[in-house]
Amino acid sequence: MRRAAPWLVGLVGLVDLVGLVACQFPTPADRFPDAATDAPTDAPTDAREDVVTGYVVNEHLTASGSTDEPVDLTTTPVQVLIRDTNEPSGFRTIDVTAGADGRFTIEPIAPGQEFYLRVGRQYYVTTSHELTIRQQMPTRRNTSVATQATEVTLEPQPGFTSTETLVSITSPQLGVTVDLSADSPGAPLHGDWLANLAFTYDGQAHLPSTAAQDELYAIATSLNNVAQGPPRRTITGSLRFTDPTIEDGVPRSLTGRLAPPATSYRVDVLFGDQSAFEAGYTPDLDYGPLTLSAHAVPVGVAMWGALTCQKPSPAIVESTQPGRAFDSFALHAAFPDPFPSAWPRVLFQEARRSRWFKLSGQPRTRIDGGTRRLMPLPLALGTPPDPQPPPTNVRINGQPANTGGGIRPGGAPVVLTWAPVSAARQYHVTVLQILANGFPRTTAFFFTTKTELALPPEVLAGAEFFAFAVGSFAGANDFAAGDVRPRGLPGTIATEPTAVFRITETCGDGHLDLGEACDAAGESATCDSDCTVAECGDGTVNATAGEPCDTVFDTIACNRTCATPRCGDGTLNRAVEDCDDGNATDDDNGCSASCRFNNVCGDGILQSQAEFCDASADTAGCDSDCTLVECGDGHRNAAAGEQCDDGNPFAGDGCSDTCQLE
Repeated sequence: MRRAAPWLVGLVGLVDLVGLVACQFPTPADRFPDAATDAPTDAPTDAREDVVTGYVVNEHLTASGSTDEPVDLTTTPVQVLIRDTNEPSGFRTIDVTAGADGRFTIEPIAPGQEFYLRVGRQYYVTTSHELTIRQQMPTRRNTSVATQATEVTLEPQPGFTSTETLVSITSPQLGVTVDLSADSPGAPLHGDWLANLAFTYDGQAHLPSTAAQDELYAIATSLNNVAQGPPRRTITGSLRFTDPTIEDGVPRSLTGRLAPPATSYRVDVLFGDQSAFEAGYTPDLDYGPLTLSAHAVPVGVAMWGALTCQKPSPAIVESTQPGRAFDSFALHAAFPDPFPSAWPRVLFQEARRSRWFKLSGQPRTRIDGGTRRLMPLPLALGTPPDPQPPPTNVRINGQPANTGGGIRPGGAPVVLTWAPVSAARQYHVTVLQILANGFPRTTAFFFTTKTELALPPEVLAGAEFFAFAVGSFAGANDFAAGDVRPRGLPGTIATEPTAVFRITETCGDGHLDLGEACDAAGESATCDSDCTVAECGDGTVNATAGEPCDTVFDTIACNRTCATPRCGDGTLNRAVEDCDDGNATDDDNGCSASCRFNNVCGDGILQSQAEFCDASADTAGCDSDCTLVECGDGHRNAAAGEQCDDGNPFAGDGCSDTCQLE
């Protein structure tokens, strides 16, 4: 309930004197009275129905509560764009004057009128007339940030300097983690608070302060192999500092010894059905790592339900499996946890999907997407619910999003469409400009509940090559009510990147223009529809050249040779095959009829497709896992004279480059 304003309380006593007169006629400000003119009392003044009001604010979350900090918009472009076919750009634009208090007013906008609200690089597609763009931030208000080199040194830490151990300094309240390293074994650990950021929620190196009761920890994490499933990275040492102050540009020496945490946190979580993570994604995407981790966050969990479902740091335990197939992927144990028990614990899940592409003469690169989820712990029954899929049937001006190619807008806006996702509360579209060096740069973000988006020409200005990432988001915010910024937990975002498109009026006109390698007025066997030379591995499908698909690396649906995968074709597709010996029969060479390994290591029979050698125990030339002896492979073979094998071929870390103790 809102409290009456002081000036309104003061006017209550005047009602008996003027009420019988004033309530007979609507005042100039009350254009839409709630009571008839002859009613004894008129209702409070209504807001104009054709006025949009907005508020852009950072909400700082701390243990003592939340504090709003309005965003100064005086130097930020704020506009309203309304679809209008009578305009050359396809949009009618209204410039908005916004204030230092984060507030703005727009008029006239008719009730029910859809419009694009632009705030900087972010665009919100809405019909709401009361908008709140609220960014939750895991810091106190008015923090200092590092602007210059700020060296942090920690005294030598015996037992915590191996190649498998990472030591970092973290301020959980400020969301900043800095990695440390040593110049040599036994030397102090050091890092730059500005330059060696391993994690920061907003790109800034916020500085902790003792006066503000911030916390500062040194955390050592080590990678541990487990009997079943992928290895886990857990906390093996921690140290909390009583004086966490770090000042910009002032070197800080930290003293104290890391020790194993005395407390632990029980995590019982299954990764879930992998097929649910695969659902909806185009099979020509590259399958990246699967990650499952548990985290302690100091001031509630809602702050992490941000646009990208960013993984908090540091992790109590993290397990990452490369590739796509897994038999068992779970966290079932009590893990060392040095953080206060009152802090909430959250679960992070990620199944990454990437699309690779390559512009002519440039290095290959990728755009990442996939599913990311954040959920509070503990989870009921230990298994997260199945994730939502990304938008499917994505099209760019009618063209399939996974083929790439050329687009001639013809003066109209470029339009993206996709199929609805039932679990999604809203959709996100990221516009990525492909630079001349072949790498992507984000130019705009769009937020909408619709399944169609027209791109204003301004976001496609200054370049010709673009890609898009289209995602479905489920969180706690109510977009329809004007709460248009994603936040809250649980939160899920599932994003699929498109192929690269060339958007220009000249490519495809049949004339060779500046910047075009060719122009076949479409597609030919030697020229892609984006006016580049047809090349397998460029990420653009050229059906005329005989490409059913085009990818840089092997995917489920495409060999790196731009052919459809087929067991027995003699081409090993690492996304779906263990081996491929050129036939679809089992001829006892370790490769089955389905192109999977079926060798028996240690039976004395060399099966050439699966084994380099075969020995039931270590020998001078063969490890017991049927691989050749190699110093640095992580397998200590005493029969070959190895005194140690720390998994790397480098000296100076206790095990030499010839696998002898140092």
